Order: sequence, then structure tokens, then C-alpha cells
Amino acid sequence: MPKFQGSSRLPDSELWKEGQARMQISCWSDRLDSLARDKTFWPQFKSEIQSMSSSDLIFLSRFAATSDFQSILHLAVRDDQMDCISLLGQEKSLIERRNCYGMTPLELAQFLHKQRSAALMGASQRCEFLKQPNVEFEPSDHLVAIDTEYVAHPVFESHDLLDEILAYTRKAKDDEIISSERIWMGVYYDMEIQQGTHPLMSVRWIDQNIGFGVFASERIMPCSYVGEYTGLIQERKPRHVKESNYCIRYTSWQTGKRPHVIDAEKMGNFTRFINHSDQPNVSLVCVYWRGMPRLIFVSLREIPEGGQITFDYGKTFWKQSNQTKINI
Repeated sequence: MPKFQGSSRLPDSELWKEGQARMQISCWSDRLDSLARDKTFWPQFKSEIQSMSSSDLIFLSRFAATSDFQSILHLAVRDDQMDCISLLGQEKSLIERRNCYGMTPLELAQFLHKQRSAALMGASQRCEFLKQPNVEFEPSDHLVAIDTEYVAHPVFESHDLLDEILAYTRKAKDDEIISSERIWMGVYYDMEIQQGTHPLMSVRWIDQNIGFGVFASERIMPCSYVGEYTGLIQERKPRHVKESNYCIRYTSWQTGKRPHVIDAEKMGNFTRFINHSDQPNVSLVCVYWRGMPRLIFVSLREIPEGGQITFDYGKTFWKQSNQTKINI
């Protein structure tokens, strides 16, 4: 016989409390949907927050969400509501809450390059371009000419663009357009992409014709993660093709849609200095990583310590670029 033979029905008081809580969450979720559609509601919304007790605010923020699972903290990051982020940004359960694309508020702040928002949620401060982890810049007078901001991951020009790319990518996966190999590679290199870990590298000035180059400071085995091409993701414009030598096509696997590029001219990492070769030792691959395309470099063969890292820019680059082709 079961040990407990009493009624499993909650007391009326508990049922009433549960019902009240559900009504509050539903009402709060409706308000968040309105806020997601029109950010002019923020002043009224914040006045209501200030009148709530801390426990009620945390409770509702933890469970209420928009129809696409955006929490109040997601919306605050999107709309740069610093006072709201200051109020809720230290609550671990809120920082770790994911929207319909599996993205936390902190990740959203990082992909939108909202550094102040990220700092309020406990993210580490940005580092200088010449002090990237696992990258040594050999002393050179030419280093002073580098006017680039270091970013360890791609940055989207706007929240609308991020949503667009994520929606395209989700549809492409649902329609089975993305190859199983690209999905597998995103899983296989998940830790490296997430943490930005890569072999020790050295950036050196070569000469006036070539500029800088990237060299392995340790032996790299075949099929190793070498780094990620990072920069600003935006819609491709004619100037990206004609004027910038740091733009690479960024795909969302949707044909017939507006083309996008990832531009490393003003923000990026050491990979922007990887030179071209007709016989490259790394390949640039677009992989599916947690619902998002990521451009990563993978070694094609063993690269000895001191060997220069190279990849094939492709015929289109040299056809459209104003640069003279130089083969390493």
C-alpha cells in the first residue's frame, strides 16, 4: 500500500496563490509583448517596476516572457535600459535565461557589442587589440598604424539584423539546407568557438608589399581549430567589395536573401592578418553553431612551429579587389 493515502489536492489557499501567480505571469507576459513591439512603453513600465517589491519583481522577471521567450532583461539589453539592467543584471537565473534562439541576455549584449550592458551583468572588461589572449605581436613601428578594436566573436550591426540572421538560419536548418557536416563541426568545435581558445600565434610584419602575417608559435595538428574570423556583420554594400580588403561573405544558408558580410576593418582579431596562398594550410569554414553561422579556420595539415598560417582568398576576391595578387 502507498505510504500516503490522503488527498493529493492542494489546499484551497495554495490553489488560490498558484492561480494568482499564473494570472500575474500572464499579465506581465502580455505587457512584455507590448514592450517588445513598442519601446515607448519603457517609462511607464519602469515606474511600475519601481513600485514592486524586490521578491515580486524577481519572480515575475524569472517566469514571464514574450511570445518568443524574451525576458525583461533581454528587452532591456536590446533597448539600452541601463537602470533596468542594473536592477536585474546580477540575478543569476535571469542572466542565464534563454530566448527562443537559445541566447541569454549576456550573450545578446556581447553579440550586439553593448559593452556597458555586458559589464553590468558581470562580463569581463574588453582587452586591447595588441593584448589578445594567446597572440604575440612582435615589436614593429607598423603596429601604431593598427586602428582596430579587438572582438573575440562576431558583432551584429543591429538587433534587427541579428534576429533576421537567426530566423534565416533556423529556417535553413528546418528545411535541411545546412549539411550535416557543418552541423557536426559546430558541435565538435563548440568549446573552442564558445571560449575563443586557439593555438599560440604570433603576428609579424613581413614587408611593405605583404604587410603583417600570422605564424604558429607551436605545432598545430591537422583538423585543429585555428581561430575565428570576427568583425562587424552587416548588409553587403558596393564599398565592401571595392574598398575593403577585410570583408568576407557571411552566410545564413538562405538563397535569394540579402547578402551579408563580416567586416574586420575596424573591429576583429588576429585572423584579419592571415595571408593568401594558392596552397593554404588552413580552410575557412562556415559552421552551424547553436543556431548561428560562425566562420572558423581549420588546419588542413600539420603546421610546424614558426609556419605561416595561410588560406585561399578565392578567385572572386582577386577579381573584385583593387589589390595585386600575392601568393605566399
